[in-house]
Parts: sequence; C-alpha cells; structure tokens
Amino acid sequence: MKKYLILTFACIVLVIFQTSFFAEILGYYFNPNLVMAFAFSLLLFGKTRYAMFSAFLSGLLIDAQGFSIIGLSSLLFTAFLAFSGFIRKYIINDLISNALVIAVCTVIYQFVFFAGQSVDIQAMLFGLIFTLVFVYIFSYLNKHIFYEKRVI
Repeated sequence: MKKYLILTFACIVLVIFQTSFFAEILGYYFNPNLVMAFAFSLLLFGKTRYAMFSAFLSGLLIDAQGFSIIGLSSLLFTAFLAFSGFIRKYIINDLISNALVIAVCTVIYQFVFFAGQSVDIQAMLFGLIFTLVFVYIFSYLNKHIFYEKRVI
C-alpha cells in the first residue's frame, strides 16, 4: 500500500511537471514525456504491476486536464507497456531494443496527440531523446525506491 501511495504522488508530480512546467519552458515538442518515461522505467526494473498502475493513473490525470478524451492516454500508455513487455519477454531484451521500443511508442503517442498540427521533426527528436534520458534516470531512482532486501 505504501508503494502505491508513493506511485500516486509521483504520478501527480510528473503530470504537473509534464503538462505545465516543462511544456512552458521547452514547448510541447521538446517536452519529454515524463509519464511514459516513469512507467517504462518501472517496466525495465521488472515491476510490471506498478508500471501499469502508474501508466493508467497518469493517463487519467493527463486526460482530466483536458488534453484529450478521458481514458485515451491511459489506453495508449498501458498498450505501449504491454507491447514493450511482450517484446522484452518473447523477442529480445537488451538496452538497444528497449530504447527502440520506447522511441517508437513515444513517436506514436506524439503523432496521435499532435495529429492536426505541423510536425517539427527536429523538436520531436529532442523530445524523444529527453524522454529516453528520463527513462534511465527514473530507472536509477526506482532501483533505490523499490529495492527489497532479501534474506535467504
């Protein structure tokens, strides 16, 4: 229960940073997708249940702020995590393939939500790189948050 409260607080903070702070400073295309980065970092750490919870909750919070249809972001985030989990489990699981799956999912998300707008590929590429950097930063932090000392 304590970990779910920490995840809920982290999701709220990340949504606020993603939709207001980073969006205003960097612009929407340069903006890293912190929510997706956090969920993928949990998935990379092997915490699938926590990753799905954070993706679903964060997607609902993003949609509640009026960015899209309620539940669309949650659906996309959880579908991306399921796709990535499938790739990791049945096809290949290494650093480069994980980065490629995250990159593809990030680009698809940006195209879905910025479909009617002109696309600046260079700005989208920087946003993608920022998202990948945040995935590995969050992975490092998650290693310390979710560390469980096991005694034989």
